[in-house]
Amino acid sequence: MRIAFHFLMSDMRSDEDLIAGNDRPWAVGETRVYTAIQLDAGGGETIKSYGYHSSPTLWDAFLNADGPIAALVGVSETLPWTYPDSVDGVGLQ
Repeated sequence: MRIAFHFLMSDMRSDEDLIAGNDRPWAVGETRVYTAIQLDAGGGETIKSYGYHSSPTLWDAFLNADGPIAALVGVSETLPWTYPDSVDGVGLQ
């Protein structure tokens, strides 16, 4: 397990939980397991969420902050992530 940082909203909830339909605030010492979701965004588009965002440093977490509360979290595993070279034929830079 590694230690990482995650920012929460002022009511101690995370945006990842809200997207997944869980509006329970986080509690100190709590263990959470995220279940990946896929939502229909309409027009043939989908929104996929695979887990909580965490960062190895407080600064990195701040750059992705969704709220004002920094949480020190234990992360059991990191999902491998690859970026596509293009989306719908348009190159990514």
